[in-house]
Amino acid sequence: MASSDSPQYWLYAPPATAWDWVTQLLIWIDEEVFTLGLGASRSRTAFEGVSYVTVEPYGWRRSDEHDHLRLKAAAGPDGWHGNISD
Repeated sequence: MASSDSPQYWLYAPPATAWDWVTQLLIWIDEEVFTLGLGASRSRTAFEGVSYVTVEPYGWRRSDEHDHLRLKAAAGPDGWHGNISD
């Protein structure tokens, strides 16, 4: 993963199984979060010298306040899928 500071090999292969798909998704998320690939569109928080994206019920927090409030209202307090513990 990008956060491991090891060499990254940029090869894409169609996932062979559901687990392979999840693994590729986690690698992509790690890459986007760690390398700032999400750009200025996502709000970030610095903690002990490390930058993190901010999580909201609708996903990674938007840096544009109008967009953030719109998505927050649309998703509600439990996110897009509601409270799944009921």
